[in-house]
Amino acid sequence: MSEPVQTRWATLSWLGPNEIKIDFTPGIMLDAAAIAEVIGARKRMQGDRSVGLMLIVPAETELDLAIVGMDHLKVNQATDNLVGFAVVARSSIAEVLLRLNKAYFPTPFAAEIFTCDQEARKWLGEQVAQALRPLVG
Repeated sequence: MSEPVQTRWATLSWLGPNEIKIDFTPGIMLDAAAIAEVIGARKRMQGDRSVGLMLIVPAETELDLAIVGMDHLKVNQATDNLVGFAVVARSSIAEVLLRLNKAYFPTPFAAEIFTCDQEARKWLGEQVAQALRPLVG
């Protein structure tokens, strides 16, 4: 695993061999351009490895309402080798907007919105373990 990666919008770090945490910087405007830049950094960091993502959206983050109506993973060709997606919303408005986006754009892998880091981490670990468990034939 490598050192954390810093962008203008977030810090990306490895939680484990198959889990990446994305901490958005408090006080930023989270818009489509910011999301695209962070997805690009995540894809470079991930390489060909199958991973689960844990995304932290601080309460101080301003959300551009346009992000709700956009499938960011599809637009940025960012679904390859993702096995789980846990988002921690630290404000009520972020939670509502993220749940709307999730409802509009279902993912081909397990995805859930949380308000607690520990619950998100536990759930993501379970998703990654299940997805990467060797198939018994």
